[in-house]
Amino acid sequence: MEIKLLKLAQVEFEEAMTHYESEQIGLGDRFRSEVLRSISRIQQFPVAYQLFSPGTRRCLIAKFP
Repeated sequence: MEIKLLKLAQVEFEEAMTHYESEQIGLGDRFRSEVLRSISRIQQFPVAYQLFSPGTRRCLIAKFP
């Protein structure tokens, strides 16, 4: 399964990593790792996630708001 990350999502992802890292050293890296693990799970089990809109599913990152 191909995962598409829109440019705006990439910018938001990078901003979130920077924010978490500014809150606590290493937290940005943990956020990044959790997101990458979630992407891997989505690729393995795409229908396990909530349908958000046609062709789009949502996966929430539980450890981060």
